[in-house]
Amino acid sequence: MDTQEKLSGVNLIQDNAITVDDIASAWDKSKCSVLHELSQSQADRGDIQGALNTANLITNSYYKSEALIKIAQAQAQGGDIPGALTSANLITDPWVKSIALSEIAKAQEVKQ
Repeated sequence: MDTQEKLSGVNLIQDNAITVDDIASAWDKSKCSVLHELSQSQADRGDIQGALNTANLITNSYYKSEALIKIAQAQAQGGDIPGALTSANLITDPWVKSIALSEIAKAQEVKQ
């Protein structure tokens, strides 16, 4: 094997490594999306603890926050305002947390 063939093989490996990283990133987003949907479904069915457990498996902050908003909303609609506030406080982004708190306030208004 001459030097050019060796270098060609190295470039091929490097190109594939980038592709593998891209695939891994896409896989992680897909996995987080599925966990997000599962968590929301659990919250809709009233399985709050299951929804929280599933949300804790989500590594993508966007999907995790969206799941926590839905959980907090379901808790508030079910009358568990302290639980809803606890779930909302798990959201680290202040803007997204404000959305969750707004949903809790809306649920309280409906209850009154």
